[in-house]
Amino acid sequence: MQILFSNKKSKKNSIKYFFEKKNPLVDRNIDEIIDVFNEISYYWVSKKFKLKGIFINNSMGFIIPWLKRENTLKLLNLNFNNYKSLNDPVLNNDQKLKIFARPQGTALHWLAGNVPVISLISLFQGILTKNKNIIKVSKSYKKILPQIFEDLKKNIKVSKEIKRTFLDILNSILIIYVEHDDELNLNFLSKNSDVRIIWGGKESVTKISSLPKKINCKDIIFGPKVSMAYISKNKLRDQKNLKQFSELFVNDVFNFDQLGCNSPHNLFIEKGSKYKLTEISKEISNTFKNKLKKIKTNTDPVNKYNILVKNFIHSLEKNNKVSRDKNFEWNIFINSKAKAEDPLYNRSIFISSVNNIKQLSNLLPNNTQSVGLYVEKNEKNKIVKNLSYNGVDRFPDIGLMSLYTNPWDGYLPMQNMVRWISY
Repeated sequence: MQILFSNKKSKKNSIKYFFEKKNPLVDRNIDEIIDVFNEISYYWVSKKFKLKGIFINNSMGFIIPWLKRENTLKLLNLNFNNYKSLNDPVLNNDQKLKIFARPQGTALHWLAGNVPVISLISLFQGILTKNKNIIKVSKSYKKILPQIFEDLKKNIKVSKEIKRTFLDILNSILIIYVEHDDELNLNFLSKNSDVRIIWGGKESVTKISSLPKKINCKDIIFGPKVSMAYISKNKLRDQKNLKQFSELFVNDVFNFDQLGCNSPHNLFIEKGSKYKLTEISKEISNTFKNKLKKIKTNTDPVNKYNILVKNFIHSLEKNNKVSRDKNFEWNIFINSKAKAEDPLYNRSIFISSVNNIKQLSNLLPNNTQSVGLYVEKNEKNKIVKNLSYNGVDRFPDIGLMSLYTNPWDGYLPMQNMVRWISY
């Protein structure tokens, strides 16, 4: 097990000591923490910040406006009736009971390797709820977070008042790497944590969930999910609508190269649209081509092999069609029958037409997270009511699917990162 970042370098610098030491945030005013976040946000867009390349290359820019005061307040007000309850007991709505939100203790963030911005989103919510935070990073991104926090530690300039809170935040963080087969240390981490925030695929989530833990430890699990998109026939009225949709949709596909659980892999178009599936596919392919001129991409060899196999299988069914880049940088599979296909990644999408929302609801996998919508405003409520019965948690507009928002996977996460005290 490696400690990749700790603000205090000393003989006591150990995982065991981190669990045992007093929480430096427990008595900090929440507004002071918000001020620190706001300063970090400003620093990351300043000329002084030298790690912009890391943010750009790993699609991490989303976290910068996320940390601004107005957004942080919005998140807190969504999670708590009165976010001041994180500081002191406050009267509840009927004015008879006082409630107080106290940190769980130590939050262990168990992170997937595919989308590094998740680590910051998860961590900053742990900080807002005044927990101590251990971030167990994946091997593929083990250098990114330590670099970011070492840079903050050395280079951000803040006032004396804000600096005290900033140092307490740094002292409340430990970034570590543990080999996946290091059972001794994995068990130790799990058994000593008060809340486990688990991000990952089925195999990793199953393994982590089964590790021994305290009887009152809370688990917040963001497991394997898939997402898709839907266009209603009423929305595609003319070429302008089609072009607008294509640009928004391709932005969602390109974010994280479809590795995020909020990236669309299937596109469903309601029958009766003015445009045929081939016409929609052609517009999307043109947008893919234009996007590739501006953005550097990588084609994973395993994914490329899977795409080659899928090309062959797909062509066996009558009336199926394929449109793709010569180097498989993007791929569009048109299905003759309505179906939800498994993800292929590398900017690969499947297009089907459906009769109506009822048919779509029957096609959705059980682990559908998001259905991106390109529909008329008066259609949304009906669509959301119908598809939410099938377990869908999010219905963002097309173009906004990649934004990490609260609630997430049906959770308001910060509500589960505190203990509620009442009297």
